[in-house]
Amino acid sequence: MMFSRIVVLLSLLMGIFARTGLAEITNDGTTQQPSAAAVNPNATPEARELLRQIDQISGHYTLTGQNNFPNHLSRWSDRIYDLTGKFPTIFGQDFGFSGGDDKDSVEGRPSMIQEAIRQYRNGAVIALTWHAVRPTDDEPATFRDSVQGHLTDFEWNELLTPGTNIYNRWVEQVDVIAGYLQQLQAAGVPVLFRPYHEMNGNWFWWGGRRASSDRRRCTGSSTTGLCRSIT
Repeated sequence: MMFSRIVVLLSLLMGIFARTGLAEITNDGTTQQPSAAAVNPNATPEARELLRQIDQISGHYTLTGQNNFPNHLSRWSDRIYDLTGKFPTIFGQDFGFSGGDDKDSVEGRPSMIQEAIRQYRNGAVIALTWHAVRPTDDEPATFRDSVQGHLTDFEWNELLTPGTNIYNRWVEQVDVIAGYLQQLQAAGVPVLFRPYHEMNGNWFWWGGRRASSDRRRCTGSSTTGLCRSIT
């Protein structure tokens, strides 16, 4: 399985970094922050260069970005260009979860990867999100029933236990995404990868893991904040 390499792969691709050393006081009395260093010593040259660029502009500039849906490719980034004459610096995309012709369809992944490569070669920073379906479900699935679904405490413990059925299904899910990330790595494209995001919230199956009596689940979109208690 690719899973044994997934941690290495993600850290190769992502711009994860830490500052090394302490801040220094220059001769004129100003504070100079140390340069950033990749957490993973095996980070690709492209990831290191992206990290260097982000670190260089930190505190001086803000990068604008636009997210797109996998089956829409660059529609909304292109729309910004139509309105302003400029493309956003960050090209955002998602791996999706649904099927068919839906905007979030997983069937759009291959074309989305090729679009990400094209956008990078045109100067964009690539940021990818993954709205993963529950490991108890198969793709495609619906947002509300699966991405915003729920795992019981038993299922959650099974997910965290290597060798269980749910754990193995989760590994297979991750392997699929790892394969697409490897395509980007082979093309020399560094990625700001954002899986299992907003994990402190309670609107995705992977987030807000509190005691059962205090767990809540969203019944509307993640922007509405409409939630109900789970019994």
